[in-house]
Amino acid sequence: GGKTAYQTVDAGDAAVFEKLLQSQRVPYVRLQEIDGKVSFVTRDCDKAQMEKVWELFAAELKIAFQEQTPHEFIHDNANQNVCQALGYTEAEVEVFRRQAAEIGFTYSVVAGEEPGLFDILYAERDKDIATKALKAVEYEFSGEAGQEYKEKLEQSLAVKNQVLAQARQKE
Repeated sequence: GGKTAYQTVDAGDAAVFEKLLQSQRVPYVRLQEIDGKVSFVTRDCDKAQMEKVWELFAAELKIAFQEQTPHEFIHDNANQNVCQALGYTEAEVEVFRRQAAEIGFTYSVVAGEEPGLFDILYAERDKDIATKALKAVEYEFSGEAGQEYKEKLEQSLAVKNQVLAQARQKE
């Protein structure tokens, strides 16, 4: 009985956008991909929730702009010394990503030697700010509140990974 609105995102970002719609409890219909874009039909009366979805989506994209694939990172830093921080969990890497996006430097995350652990590559010129981001990870997970935050983040990441896996299966 009301008006509809259309939200369009790149096909590669559609699974994340869809998860954000669900997390904000916005009813939607996902339309078929056309020319690398996916549209979502939402209710016009959900403007407030959609503002939050777009805000969260922008934060996700900001994080993505700072992180490079290992190949891109090595190529871009071919003439630089590269530093490596070893043995971080997925939750720790997620906090690092947020910190790096706020600070504003590029890095790459690669699989560590042990299953479930990751290594973070960054240029030596960014050593001070990377250290600041890594210390923020330690701070975020310290104390009782930090452990509670870590558990909630791990649960959230598990759901996100499940949704992304289901989206890949559908595609």
